[in-house]
Amino acid sequence: MKCQTLRLLALSAVATAQLLAAEETPEILREQARQFAADKKPAEAIQALRAAIGKKPDLIAARRDLASLLLETRDPQGAAEQFKEIIAKQPADAEAQYGLGIALYRLGQNAQGVAALVEAVRLKPDYTAARKDLGGVFLRENRLMEASALYGETVRQQPGDADAHNDYGVVLVRLGDADGAITQFGEAVRANPKHIDAQYNLGLTQMQIWKLDEAATHFSAALDINPKYLDALISLGRALARMGRNEEATGAFQKFVEFAPTNGEGHYELARQLLAAGKNKEAIARLGEAIRHNPRHADAHRHLGLAMLVEGKPSLALPQFRAVLKERAEDAQAHFEAARALKLLDRREEAIASYREALRLRPDWPEASNDLAWLLATAPEDKLRDAALAEQIADRALAISRRREPMLLDTVAAAKAEAGKFDEAIATQGRAIELAKALGDEKLNGLLAKHLASYQRKQPVRLDAK
Repeated sequence: MKCQTLRLLALSAVATAQLLAAEETPEILREQARQFAADKKPAEAIQALRAAIGKKPDLIAARRDLASLLLETRDPQGAAEQFKEIIAKQPADAEAQYGLGIALYRLGQNAQGVAALVEAVRLKPDYTAARKDLGGVFLRENRLMEASALYGETVRQQPGDADAHNDYGVVLVRLGDADGAITQFGEAVRANPKHIDAQYNLGLTQMQIWKLDEAATHFSAALDINPKYLDALISLGRALARMGRNEEATGAFQKFVEFAPTNGEGHYELARQLLAAGKNKEAIARLGEAIRHNPRHADAHRHLGLAMLVEGKPSLALPQFRAVLKERAEDAQAHFEAARALKLLDRREEAIASYREALRLRPDWPEASNDLAWLLATAPEDKLRDAALAEQIADRALAISRRREPMLLDTVAAAKAEAGKFDEAIATQGRAIELAKALGDEKLNGLLAKHLASYQRKQPVRLDAK
């Protein structure tokens, strides 16, 4: 009997709650929803707002709250429906047009989204949020002239708005107007010296036009605001390195690595400083770290390959240059460096192919032309030598070079000797020796004299002799 009584009492309580809920006004339900939202209970807030709208469909404030909550909870479709309902009743509602634009853009309906954002700005020209997001859309879609016009008007309307100046500067950078961008970033910093992005952007743009002292000043200002602003920290290191302040640059890169040990870029930049200081082995270790954290870092692979060549390890250098070419197949420098490694490994046929590919990509290249002509003229394998092509390439290398270097003349002479033109080879080699003597390079002079002796005996040079 007691259990039955308790059950009846419980049922009575539920009925009472339902009755009270039924009697709540739309305005009370909206206030409950606001409290639910403040308490981080979005589902309950959405339910209360739907109940309020069900009781009073023309309660615009409740629809606006519901639409905003739906956007926050990643339901752009539901949000768009609510904003459309508002606009149907209030076509000149700029905030609803703005919200609709955001919702449609998130749904992938870009053109309709942009149209709604444009309408929001038309209805309320000083609507900062709508202008900012519309400008962001223009930037993402590479509609730079429209973005420039929008942000230009924004800074005219709000000359003290640091965000507006910063955003306009970003657009001008994309348009290639560095001076205009620097002006806008400068205005942003004047309006708000603590605007960290403006400080960073100003430094970055100044570094691009080689105003390195100014760039370092603004990177440092950004770091004063946030010492762990990694982009500013690595950029400061790069600016200092360009100024030859290598010890300070190394310190910046070391700090970057401490903050972000798994970021390959920091290890790479630190390695470059070590290479410049002649610390090849330490640099190799850092380059290895850079590649471990970013296996597709082509520049790290290239510098590791070059460091391995310095260490006399072409077999370890070659895979690094191959890794560069995997990322950048049209990289003439990487083909050239791979050819050098192949040549040192006595893989001459592959070296010739790599030199030819380098020259296909960069035809007027004296160094690559010289190396290829030398191989074609002096390779021990009969099948690899081509006297006519060697002479043609060597003559071109000499013609396009701005300097008359002994080694270029040495190659021309070797090509002529391979073609059986020994008198021309002797004359050319004589000029090479004169240049070497003028340079005071006794070792080179001895090598050139050895080649000259071969031509005087009517014998072409073979690779092992160089």
